Amino acid sequence: MAPSVLSPSSLSPGIVSPSVLSPAILSPFALNPSIFSPSALGALVASPFALSPSFFSPSYIALVVFSPSAFSPSFNSTGKGVTVLFSPSVGS
Repeated sequence: MAPSVLSPSSLSPGIVSPSVLSPAILSPFALNPSIFSPSALGALVASPFALSPSFFSPSYIALVVFSPSAFSPSFNSTGKGVTVLFSPSVGS
């Protein structure tokens, strides 16, 4: 993206707020026009993982899915079938 895209004059007044002008918002992924919708912007700011460009990498997503630490109680509550399917013991 051209540097001029990041200048305040290129952004609408509503976009130029302190919370939006974080380094993560200026990343290539965040420059996608769809990210400026209220719901998408809120999700990006609220989620620490979404602030990392590497999160969008397929290999990173696979690593998180198959990592033992990824099996939080909330993940297990989605159903025993899902838990067993992604269980590290099944993959080895």
